[in-house]
Amino acid sequence: MGLVSLVSELEQTRRVTLDLVALATDEELCTSYHPDFSPIGWHLGHIATFEAFWVLERAHGEPPLSSTYDRLFDPRQVVKGERSQLPSRTELLSFAEETRRRTIEWLRRDVECAHRFETPTPHESEGVNLRRGLFVYRFILMHEQQHAETIATILRMRPRERREAVRGFPSFVRDTRPPTRAERLEVAAGPVHIGEDDPVVGDDNERPRRQLELRSFRIDSRPVSNAEWLSFIEAGGYRRPELWSREGWEWCSREGVEMPFSWVRTDDGLFLKAFTGDVPLPLAHPVEGISHHEAEAYARFADRRLPTEAEWEHAARQFGDSSPHVGLQCCGTRPLGEGTDFVGNVWEWTASTFEGYPGFRAFPYEGYSQAYFDGAHRSMRGGSWATQARIARPSFRNWYQPHWRAMFVGVRLAG
Repeated sequence: MGLVSLVSELEQTRRVTLDLVALATDEELCTSYHPDFSPIGWHLGHIATFEAFWVLERAHGEPPLSSTYDRLFDPRQVVKGERSQLPSRTELLSFAEETRRRTIEWLRRDVECAHRFETPTPHESEGVNLRRGLFVYRFILMHEQQHAETIATILRMRPRERREAVRGFPSFVRDTRPPTRAERLEVAAGPVHIGEDDPVVGDDNERPRRQLELRSFRIDSRPVSNAEWLSFIEAGGYRRPELWSREGWEWCSREGVEMPFSWVRTDDGLFLKAFTGDVPLPLAHPVEGISHHEAEAYARFADRRLPTEAEWEHAARQFGDSSPHVGLQCCGTRPLGEGTDFVGNVWEWTASTFEGYPGFRAFPYEGYSQAYFDGAHRSMRGGSWATQARIARPSFRNWYQPHWRAMFVGVRLAG
C-alpha cells in the first residue's frame, strides 16, 4: 500500500470515528453505559494517545505529547470504573487532530526513505523495526478501526430516543420475509493452512501461519437467525439447565438473562435495539447480542456444536463471500440468505479458547494479544456490519470473555 492509499485510509477511518463521536452529547461522552465498556470520550482519547505513543514516541523518538493523557488513557493504569473524568470534547478533538497531523508528516518522510528499512540489520533499533513496511501506520489504523466499532457498540446502548435522533447514518433496513433455511456445507478432511504470516496484513496472534489436519465436518451456510433463536426461547431454552454448561447456567441464573442483549420486549411485541432506534424484530436477520454461554446452550438445543477456529477459518476461505456486509454501510444486519456471511454481518463465537499459535511471538508488545492467553477468553471470527474492511478477513481473531454479550456477535453451527 502506497502513501496515497494509506493516507486515504487513515483519513477515512478518522472520519468514521469522528462521525460516531459526534452522535454523542457532551454528557454521553463521559457516560459509562455498561460495566464492561469505557465511555465514548475515553475511547477517543485512547485512540489518539495510542497513536502518539507508537508513531511519535516509539517509532520516531519524540517526547510525549502529554504525560497526563498517557496515564489517563492507558487501560493498565486507569480501571474502567474510573474513566468518566475526562477532558472536554474540544480538548480531546484538538489532541487527536494534532497527533494525526504529526503522524501524516512522519508517514510522508518514511515513505520517501522506505528503502532504508528494507533489509534488517543485526542491531536495528525498535523505531526502524516499527517503520519497516510502514507497519506502525497500519498498526494504529487497525487499532482505531477496532475502537470505532466499540464506540458504535456503546452508541447502541443509549436510550431509544437518543438512537432515534441519529443523523448522518443510514437507517436500519428491516426485511419482513421469513428466513431461508440454512444449508449444511460439507467440508472434506485434509491438510489446511490457518493464520497469516504477513505482518503488514495480520496481527501477532495470527502468526505463524500453520498447517493442520482437519477431519471432515459440516458447517451451516449462514449464522443462526432471530426466528430460530425465538424458537429456542419459546422452547424454554433459558429455563433448561441441561442445555447449559455449569458456568453458563450460573451466569444465566444470576443475571436473569432471558433473551439476547439486543432484543427488547414491550406490550407491542419483540423489538430489536438497533443503532438508529428500535424496530420490530427482523426474523430473517442473524441473531446478535449473545454471549458464548448462550451460543453453547443454543447449539445443544439444536443438537449441534460450535465450530473450532480452524474449522471456521478454513470454511470461510472456501465458501466466504466476495462482498462482505461491513463498514457501517447500513447501520445494522442484513437478511440472511443473500450470502454466506462468513465475513461481515455479525461476529461469530467459536468453540476455541483464545491462545497463541505454536511458535507465537508478541509484536509489537506483549499486551496486545498475549495478556489474553489466560484461558478465560473465547475466540470470535468474521466481523460485523460495523467492522471495517481491513479487519473483516478470515484470519482475524477477536476475543472476549464468555459472559460478554453487548457486541454485534452471533453464532454459526457446525456438526
